[in-house]
Amino acid sequence: MSVVSQTLLKYWNKTSFRENQREAIESVLDGNDTLVFMATGGGKSLCYQLPALLLNGITIVVSPLVSLMQDQINSLSDKGIKAMQIGGSIPKSELTRMFDNCRFGNYKLLYLSPEKLSNEEVRRNLAQLPISLIVVDEAHCISQWGHDFRPAFLEIPEIRAYAPQAPLIALTATATPRVKADISEKLRLKNPKLFTSSVFRSNLNIIVWECEDKLYRIVQILKKYRGSAIIYVRNRRACTEFSAALEQLGVTATAYHGGMPENQRKENAALWTDNKKQAIVATSAFGMGIDKPDVQSVIHVHLPDSMESYYQEIGRAGRDGNEAFAVMLFGAADIHRVKAQFLASLPDEAFVKLVYDNLHRYFVIAEGTGAGEIYGLDVDAFAEKYQLASIKVFHSLRFLDRMQYIQFDMQTRTEIQAHFKVESREVLRYMSMHKAAEAPLEAILRLHPGIFEGSVKLNVVKICRLSKTSEADLIALCTKLSELSIMETLIRSKSCSVRLLRNRDSLHHINAVVKSLRAENEYKTQAIDHVIRFAADKTICKQQALATYFEEPLTENCGKCSVCRGKRVAEKPDVSKEILKALEERSKSSRDLEQELQVESVDLIATIQHLLERELIEIQADNTYRKL
Repeated sequence: MSVVSQTLLKYWNKTSFRENQREAIESVLDGNDTLVFMATGGGKSLCYQLPALLLNGITIVVSPLVSLMQDQINSLSDKGIKAMQIGGSIPKSELTRMFDNCRFGNYKLLYLSPEKLSNEEVRRNLAQLPISLIVVDEAHCISQWGHDFRPAFLEIPEIRAYAPQAPLIALTATATPRVKADISEKLRLKNPKLFTSSVFRSNLNIIVWECEDKLYRIVQILKKYRGSAIIYVRNRRACTEFSAALEQLGVTATAYHGGMPENQRKENAALWTDNKKQAIVATSAFGMGIDKPDVQSVIHVHLPDSMESYYQEIGRAGRDGNEAFAVMLFGAADIHRVKAQFLASLPDEAFVKLVYDNLHRYFVIAEGTGAGEIYGLDVDAFAEKYQLASIKVFHSLRFLDRMQYIQFDMQTRTEIQAHFKVESREVLRYMSMHKAAEAPLEAILRLHPGIFEGSVKLNVVKICRLSKTSEADLIALCTKLSELSIMETLIRSKSCSVRLLRNRDSLHHINAVVKSLRAENEYKTQAIDHVIRFAADKTICKQQALATYFEEPLTENCGKCSVCRGKRVAEKPDVSKEILKALEERSKSSRDLEQELQVESVDLIATIQHLLERELIEIQADNTYRKL
């Protein structure tokens, strides 16, 4: 058995590799720059984690998925592999200590966000590390033509100067040929070895349904296919509305979106992961890093923003190799409405500059000051104050974040104000009697020595990290201490936050940056057009259409998608005759027809599409069908 196979068995308890994993690993071990394009759930992380163990030195992992770094580190720790994350705002002394631990503590992987690479202290410490491999995760973010361009990625090639002999591996799930070429050029890869997995998924049924009652269709799907499901919606309100409606209709469901407190997000995700809830209704914030192989259905209630996002999201279904379903639902009016709403949400240059200027007014920042300051921000309240559209403000803030003018944290966090009402000996006595409280209370006392004199704002993130305590457990402890009159607490959810990265200055320096907004908006407009064409087309096999978008040759029809099923139905006129006969008396909805004719949903919808195309029936304003 080779050392690569031995390592796979020892740490991952597996005896075989997935497609292209071994080849990518061996390419890295041979010292080659390597490009890996592998579907969501295809096992990209193994392609760099395994070589990291076999190379002498430290592997630097640059990833934009800050919220998932700790999950990967925890997973590696469970395997006995030492890994560290450096993120957030860290004092210089603490940063030096962490790098020293990394350098002398036998750590094998160091995770960094791309924004950290612009920090001079981080660069100085990186230069002293024995770097054996550089990893760029979500590499499409370096390309302006990718669906999530982040200028901070352009800093990555600079760190190669610290380890010119170390290979670089770049990985992503989705990229068009244009983006692939851009990744290679921007990262300055040297004769990279390329490994591309096919976008074709033989076990995935891609169904696009034009329907008038989406909730009914979702319930129907979930009651027929009882496995785990992800339901993607466009906004937070739809998350809560759809999950509540599903519960009322007998489907166990929970919701997940970025506006929830972190502990609630984790709790809801766990309910779904542990199969206590069949469905999780979520925005696109959900899914990255989710390792759940038995997802049977991914349902899109609203059209996604791009084909890349769509492919990533449906890729979370059927990772166990079993039959799975990707269902996109849209109404006749959706296409025009989505396009109009999407275009209306894109800010222009003047709007972005207005938002940036008003941010400083809102926080009362004087000229020449502000860099490094962090403020809580209620986006809706800000938009209302300056009479601006909330959705355009949101997109402006995200753009300013990508351009490194601000750090826009969209996650709702918990803020705890606390004050010990008793003397320190009483706290120590409580700690001696309650072992589970010992570590978090030690962290609180260490970080906040003034907590006996007055109320302080607890550093929740750092307390949880130092004590290895979850946020939910810390809140429970503080609540308990408050009930016992040991601690006085005020616990509240904090809205989004903004960290200013530059001092307030005249707006001339931002003019050059916002010019790139034109290209970005043009790309986004083209992206939504591709999605609309994909949804509306009823002639091309959906697997073929997906492959064509990514310029991958796929000559045969899949035989499983809604288009392929529709063609089979067209060859069997019985269902068509039954529908036409049922519509002779009066107009009926698809739900009426399904209940009356007892026809499979997929076959019924495909047949209706066939009859519409042949102009034998028409859809009316009340979403019923009439025979012509």
